[in-house]
Amino acid sequence: MMEVGTSYADALAEMQQRGLAEADPTLDVEGYDAANKVVILANAVLRRPTKLADVSIEGITRLTADELRAATAQSTRIVLLCLAEPFEGDYRLSVRPTSLPLDHPLARMSGDEMGIVYYTDIGGRTSATTLERGPKPTAAAMLRDLLDLIAG
Repeated sequence: MMEVGTSYADALAEMQQRGLAEADPTLDVEGYDAANKVVILANAVLRRPTKLADVSIEGITRLTADELRAATAQSTRIVLLCLAEPFEGDYRLSVRPTSLPLDHPLARMSGDEMGIVYYTDIGGRTSATTLERGPKPTAAAMLRDLLDLIAG
């Protein structure tokens, strides 16, 4: 929304109204919600014992509409990118606003989507996205997690 001139405050209010941002949006806009997803993936997929303190985190609150529009003018898009990049036999984990080319799978997503891209030595690039137009998908995932814990 800010790419087309909506103010941060108005965009946030819209996301809160639609149930995509919490009443206290700190975890979302400061990158902590995304960082927690990096921790889960690092533990589950990379099999790397990881805590939140292991992730370098920068949120989106300092981004301006001008910066977002400038990125668009340069045929890029700024997204809040979670990254696990190989580094000296381990992984460097981060969450930060990052400029991506418009043909990148994560740059093509709408504001209602979340996505992940895996780069593998055998399969190359694989990506998946999910469309979440309200709080129901998150609530369903929480219910599934709760049922897994109870059954566990």
